[in-house]
Amino acid sequence: MRKDERPSEPLSRLRRRAEQKARRDFEALRDQPPGKTQELMHELQVHQIELEMQNEELRRAQLELEELRLKYFDLFNLAPVGYFTFDLNGLILEANLTGAALLGTTKSHSLKRSFSHWIAPESRDTFYLHRQETLKTGAAQTCELILKRSDGREFSTELVSRVELDEKGRFKQFRTTVQDISERKKAEHELLEYQKKLKAMTSQLSSIQERERRELAMQLHDRISQRLAILKLQLETAVGSLADTEAAGKIRDVAKQVGGTMEDAYLLMLELSNPVLYEIGLEAAVDALLRTDLVRSCGIECKLIAPEHLLNLETDVRVAIYQAVRELLGNAIKHSMAKQIEVHLHGTRDAATATVEDDGIGFNPSDVRPRGKGGGFGLFNIRESIEGRSGQFTIESKPGKGTSATVCIPLPRKGPPT
Repeated sequence: MRKDERPSEPLSRLRRRAEQKARRDFEALRDQPPGKTQELMHELQVHQIELEMQNEELRRAQLELEELRLKYFDLFNLAPVGYFTFDLNGLILEANLTGAALLGTTKSHSLKRSFSHWIAPESRDTFYLHRQETLKTGAAQTCELILKRSDGREFSTELVSRVELDEKGRFKQFRTTVQDISERKKAEHELLEYQKKLKAMTSQLSSIQERERRELAMQLHDRISQRLAILKLQLETAVGSLADTEAAGKIRDVAKQVGGTMEDAYLLMLELSNPVLYEIGLEAAVDALLRTDLVRSCGIECKLIAPEHLLNLETDVRVAIYQAVRELLGNAIKHSMAKQIEVHLHGTRDAATATVEDDGIGFNPSDVRPRGKGGGFGLFNIRESIEGRSGQFTIESKPGKGTSATVCIPLPRKGPPT
């Protein structure tokens, strides 16, 4: 259509062509026999009716298409997420109203502009790699970007992109949804901060509990155990001054009971807080634990394997590892039905590690409840204590294949001496 041509002129030309064809057809009809003319007129009438019906169907289809177009317009522009199409270089080909609002601009202003214009500098490489991965795989890809509105405010978004191909299977455009996830990121940040505070409180509570346990152990050793020792010595002295009488025998029995009570007090002291752990070190404390009558009388061979000394460990690290070893050793003795238990201690400049292994019946780790049946420190509390120090607690076990439980705590790097 020419620039100076009115919109109705194509229809006028079409009508003139139709009139010319009708005159030619009418002249041709005059040369036909009467019967043939009637037949052709009938066909023409049928054809005219058919065209009218087709025209009516076409008008109805056009109305339906218009309704669908309006519906698509609403769905596209009023969708709760931003919708964009990009070319290979990230140029915006199409955007809905929600997407333009996310960018703080208008729909018309965003078209034919690079999407990177609204991406924070630290996220631009991510957007490039996102497009490349989407193009490479042909599958939907997701990434998170920091976008920057036209007024300079930054916010977090999640992009989901797909590749659209043309009829020949060639790249046509990227179809991408953009969703504001600022509230979700804020909630994640708050949850992370809460977890950090919880870990700090857990560590602090563990330290307080250990101090109280140590104080009780010291009281048990300095007061009760010493008094029992003095009482046992006095009883033994009294027996020595008596003849071999019935009274002397009873005093010997009482002295033995006092000795047994002293052993119970010693085991309770170790349960509360092993003084060897503070005075000598972790290896000596674990070795003392394995030498107690409680462990020796279990009928299981228990041995310590420590190829190198764990020197200069912070007190809280020593305590956490010792408590974990004590709990894991107790669980193995009670439940593993093992013939042998090994405690491995290992240390490097970066971490301190302890592993308790047994050759017992094993179990399925996924069946372990948060708290052990026997109470005490419990597997749950071991995990909380170790992970609260940024460490790791792992259990490897299979039914009939024994169990290996490992705790590992990272050590702070010490700077060069000044």
